[in-house]
Amino acid sequence: MRALRLSGSLILIGYIAVIGGTIAWIIAFGTYHQKGYLTAFIAMTIAYGLVGFGCWRSARAPRGDDAARVMRGMTRWVGAASGAMAIAFAGQTYDYYKVHSTVVANGGREPHYSLQIGGGIAQLVGFLLAGVGFWFLSRRLPVAAEGAQAPVPDS
Repeated sequence: MRALRLSGSLILIGYIAVIGGTIAWIIAFGTYHQKGYLTAFIAMTIAYGLVGFGCWRSARAPRGDDAARVMRGMTRWVGAASGAMAIAFAGQTYDYYKVHSTVVANGGREPHYSLQIGGGIAQLVGFLLAGVGFWFLSRRLPVAAEGAQAPVPDS
């Protein structure tokens, strides 16, 4: 039990530091004026929190819980985190598109623009597909009937 308290405290303090760092970056770089980057910073922080919360719930599951039920919960949290990451990359890619348009309008040039936009779109689609995959996986995992214990493998 003491190990869980220590782990929980470290995780909580670490996540508070991540939130503080996100707020500091938003203020320092003025990203609150650019909705895409602001969305990206917030969505990535939320995604990290979703994965952490899902992992914590799995680690804290009672010993008698059905393993498939615990895995269903974890895969749903990872699926939700993947969705949040997709939102983050959509925001970043959109703001990069807007910045590029301004640069070109002022006579500037960006030689790797199509590669950067293509990469952002690939990340967006990849996280969306992964999120849907994890969500479908959570729906397909069998759950033991009420009152039945899941078999425990021999060690």
